[in-house]
Amino acid sequence: MLTNSSIPDLTQNINDQTREVDEQLALLPEVPNDKFQHIVRRELHEFSNRVQNLVTSSSTSAYPFHSEWKRLCQQFLKATEAMRPGCNCRAKSDKDTGVIVLDDESDDDMSVASSPLNRKRGHVSDQHADKRLKANNTRPRAPTSHRESSVSLFAAQQVKQEDRTPRKMIKATPRRSPYFRNLNPEDFGPFYQDYLDAGSGALSIMDIRASIEAHAVTGIPGYVNHQVKVTYALAAVAAWDDPLKTFIDHTFQALRRSILSILESVLQKYIHTEVYRSSKKLMEDFLEEQEKDQRKTTWEFFETERLSLFTINDESFNQYQREALEALTAQRRRIRLESYVAKQIQNGAKINDEEKFRNSVTDQQLGPDKYLEELNVAAYIRGYYTTARIRFVDTICANMNARYFQSIKRGVVDYLENSLGLNEGDSKCLPHHPLHFSHANNKLQASRYAEICLRATPSFQQDVMH
Repeated sequence: MLTNSSIPDLTQNINDQTREVDEQLALLPEVPNDKFQHIVRRELHEFSNRVQNLVTSSSTSAYPFHSEWKRLCQQFLKATEAMRPGCNCRAKSDKDTGVIVLDDESDDDMSVASSPLNRKRGHVSDQHADKRLKANNTRPRAPTSHRESSVSLFAAQQVKQEDRTPRKMIKATPRRSPYFRNLNPEDFGPFYQDYLDAGSGALSIMDIRASIEAHAVTGIPGYVNHQVKVTYALAAVAAWDDPLKTFIDHTFQALRRSILSILESVLQKYIHTEVYRSSKKLMEDFLEEQEKDQRKTTWEFFETERLSLFTINDESFNQYQREALEALTAQRRRIRLESYVAKQIQNGAKINDEEKFRNSVTDQQLGPDKYLEELNVAAYIRGYYTTARIRFVDTICANMNARYFQSIKRGVVDYLENSLGLNEGDSKCLPHHPLHFSHANNKLQASRYAEICLRATPSFQQDVMH
């Protein structure tokens, strides 16, 4: 017989057991009236449809993946543009005056920090001119905002003369050069990394002259060995391996994340079962194989670009080469003009309006440029680089869209159904057979029913009343 003191404990125990049974019942999926395999097949078919919609580029797609991937492609293209080889257009003879201070001596929109005339007059902004000149010989100033090229002397000044080969110059770029610090991280996304500085210090007319002389042929004056252009151009192309890896990794990660999210959504009511766990593991293995295959194909495209110069797109190449030569020639003239003005001042010329004097200087007064050949070589390298990088990025993205996405679109159909054995007839069991759920459900329901019955028995009620 129950005592009054034991009644609260008994009631609490029954309540605790009832609550525990309810919690366990909540974790189990409802036992379907229809065949379990048919239900799961239907859910996985929905999963396949959603994945196919995900990888299909369409303006009506409910998924943001393709719009985000498009932005990644554009950032990839912009990254290779930032990495293009720039050219320091200052010759050794231009520095003999020792009075020119430039923000950057490369082929960009150069700004003059102080003019020769102001320096002679002791302009207030040049009170520490000698100190700035000395500093400029070892550390260039920050480049201007409207930059036409990616080069500065920042890297070039830190490389020993005997190590100034094209490949060594590409790899010698220090971290966070002035050019890099002027880049906007939002424009590059995941590509905002140190390799964006790869083009800094890559070319200079003095280095190009040394390379031409090293490959000269006796008895043929003015001869420029094509290997000079090839070596510099391929060295610049070789730096694409870093942004390419960034592009591949982020594409794979974004797509994998989206597909697994769809799987979790579709199989939400089976999230605590072996059905979901097995499906997730199978899909991860499927994606890993797809990624491995696509990575190999993508890297073959890179090797094609890295190993040899080639293009039949003569029209675009000629256009980019012409544009590069115009920019290089303009920069070279500005440097020569500064040198000319400085020499006139040193020789005692009286100049009241320096800007007017500068504008009056003609090409005939400057004389012929002794580095036209070097500028032509630099323009060729830059022209080819631009032609190749646009082709390369376009090909990589097009192949990813046509080959990788379509491979997933085709491969996902019936993949999980076949792997789980759902298409082999009703006798084929799932990794976690539905009867397990039924037995567990029935057992818990029986336990709960017994507790309810216990509460309803006359003996229990009588004991409670007494």
